[in-house]
Amino acid sequence: WVQKMQDIVKQYQTDFEWFKEQLNVELVEWYIYVYTPKGDAIELPVGSTVLDFAFRVHTKVGYAFKWALVNWTIVPIDYELHTWDHVSIQTWSNKILCWKSWLNYAKTSGAKQSINRYIKSLEKDKIVAQSEALINEKLIELWLPSLDSKENPLRKQYENQRDGMMMKMHDKQLTAFTFIKSAYPNIIWSTPPVVRKVSKPEVVTS
Repeated sequence: WVQKMQDIVKQYQTDFEWFKEQLNVELVEWYIYVYTPKGDAIELPVGSTVLDFAFRVHTKVGYAFKWALVNWTIVPIDYELHTWDHVSIQTWSNKILCWKSWLNYAKTSGAKQSINRYIKSLEKDKIVAQSEALINEKLIELWLPSLDSKENPLRKQYENQRDGMMMKMHDKQLTAFTFIKSAYPNIIWSTPPVVRKVSKPEVVTS
């Protein structure tokens, strides 16, 4: 493609009109133009599916996707669109069904981001619990009170920013060490000594 564009540019000085025509053809090949039931044109990258179309219309339409009609024919969710297609999306009423498998059918970054965002929201409680368990594990290693303890100065900060902080830990934007150190600036990140069980001496009776 780059070599072809370079060849086209070389013709710029000799035939300007031909240059403009060829350049426009190359740019148009990057996108398709499909139509809503109302006749509005929507621009999408080449290779986009009906699921991409649904999310381009509106995020809520994408989340409630039920099935699609292309040129008045029902098509599968991974159907690849072409210029001049007329597309209609049927949605669930008062219902959201968005699956992780949809990432295999979405081709545009916008649709993928919306799907990931929804999946992440569903998994949030699980993620928060996992991050909380990790922090409590580190607190135990440092011989510090747990997050739910009144003696822990992190408790107030944690309660006010719980979900946001735990999600940041999951996304590697915050570490347990950084969080704990905010309340214990002089803490040394080391594991506690191993406590060995000592067997009880036998009592010898005569």
